[in-house]
Amino acid sequence: SFNFRGSFVEPLWNMKNFMELSTSVNYSKRSSEKLQYDKNNEGIYDILDTEYSNSYQNRRMSEVVEAKYRYNDGVVNVTAGFKLQPSQNYSHTEYKNEEPAYITEQEVVNFSPSLSLRYNFGDRRNFIRMEYRGNSSQPSISQMQPVKNNNDLMNETVGNATLVPSYSQNLRFILTKFNPTTF
Repeated sequence: SFNFRGSFVEPLWNMKNFMELSTSVNYSKRSSEKLQYDKNNEGIYDILDTEYSNSYQNRRMSEVVEAKYRYNDGVVNVTAGFKLQPSQNYSHTEYKNEEPAYITEQEVVNFSPSLSLRYNFGDRRNFIRMEYRGNSSQPSISQMQPVKNNNDLMNETVGNATLVPSYSQNLRFILTKFNPTTF
């Protein structure tokens, strides 16, 4: 896998107002091979169980384009922005039971807003902060692999190769009061 991120920050009409533009590219390639064997008549595990054996390859590419506005006067600090997150997902599964290969291609675009507000109560040791952030994340290889998983016989699962990235929203409130004399 590899990741690249670049950003550019520029003051606007004064040193209290800034614009940040950033972009990133993420690429990962993962593979998984599961070979499961059954016992032969002599008690040796050498008979391939084709129902649970497979090879899986997955390639993911995601890009992020982000724009943020920031205002900071020492007392109030506000950052508002958005991210555009297109992603591409390509999967290839080969079953060991002679079924044809299963190929999945997905392309999605997510939009994620963000807002952060910080207010300092005079001395910078006491402040209140509120943050809102939207984010998308990719499913794991075990969630996507479309074959039976019998690691837990009471709960056999089959992955879903057409899963799309999940989207989450986070809202945080933080109140900080610090006394440097008493810590």
